Amino acid sequence: MPLKTLTSIGIEVLKNNSLNKISDSLEDLHIEDALQLREIEANALQGCKRLRTLHITRAPKLKRISDGVFAAHFPSFKMLRIAHSGLEVIPNMNQLRTDPTIIAMIDFDSNNIRNITSGSVKVKAENFILDHNEIEVIQDWSFHDSQIANLSFKGNTKLRLVTEDAFFGLKNLRSLDLSGTSITRLPTRGLSSLEVLKLTDVLDLWEFPSVLHFPDIKEAYLTYSYHCCAFRFPVTHDPKEFSRLQSLHRDVHRRYCASTDHPLLEIPSTTTQESTRRRRHVSTTTGEVEDTGGWR
Repeated sequence: MPLKTLTSIGIEVLKNNSLNKISDSLEDLHIEDALQLREIEANALQGCKRLRTLHITRAPKLKRISDGVFAAHFPSFKMLRIAHSGLEVIPNMNQLRTDPTIIAMIDFDSNNIRNITSGSVKVKAENFILDHNEIEVIQDWSFHDSQIANLSFKGNTKLRLVTEDAFFGLKNLRSLDLSGTSITRLPTRGLSSLEVLKLTDVLDLWEFPSVLHFPDIKEAYLTYSYHCCAFRFPVTHDPKEFSRLQSLHRDVHRRYCASTDHPLLEIPSTTTQESTRRRRHVSTTTGEVEDTGGWR
């Protein structure tokens, strides 16, 4: 039984034995319009060793997932989607084991998740979506020891605070979307691997951090046209941070690269903006930044 779809079911609890008769063959479980579903018991998915996808949509009374539901080995698991439902907290997936270890998508779009707390997310996923929730705060170390390539908080209009170490310890992050939020500051720790940054319709973000914090950035979608100055003129945009990085490079050279076998790490001169300008085309209409090469 590759796919089992349960539509408009009246059950309140998906019990530990509810799927016993089909667990050996079940690959994809879709639960739709489950208006009374409020609980999934801890061992409800035990025995579903072939499970690839779990979709739950329009389950407004489902506020949380029992901790044990994903404390299992699902070798072929690729996608989890709980959307347009009542989730208030992110399910505990710390003990979920899959082969291969990277899950294609984890999607919690359009729920009632309010806060991302320290240590609440520990997953390996290509895409992790938290769009259109009620998130107000992303706390320090929320994603520590996770590997996520694309992370999205789009449309969380109540999100105002992303703490300094919110993304600290998050590995391999390539794309971050905070569009449509109310953040007033963008922290930079944990974001050095970013290639794509989306910050459209972020009206309260008046100051943009130094682009020197994003050495691999290729595309940026911004709210205000003057934000592009961070990309076009990195030295004058944040001279203090530029000076700090110069000092850091010199210190690294003195400690580890003094041998003639290691050439001095090139540091752009502060005397001209042109020598430090990243070759990018910045559209002040769309806010898009296109990377066309390395440092000049």
